[in-house]
Amino acid sequence: MENSLRQRVKKELGITVRVGKEVACVNHAYTHFRLTLHAYEAVLLKGEPEALGCGEWRWAAPADLRKLPLSKIDRMVIGK
Repeated sequence: MENSLRQRVKKELGITVRVGKEVACVNHAYTHFRLTLHAYEAVLLKGEPEALGCGEWRWAAPADLRKLPLSKIDRMVIGK
């Protein structure tokens, strides 16, 4: 699992990370499917994050997350 996460972060952000412990596991049901999302700590080891797979993104302080337009499942993870 750790290796897959590292590879995905490298592909999507162009950075190298060390994957830490799981910080949240959230189950959510949409109209036609169910989703289980696992969130992990990560430590930046190398590189500067780039928006390789999206048009816009930005870093946000934890205190600012409640002000941002996020999906319900994102808010569930933040609440853990």
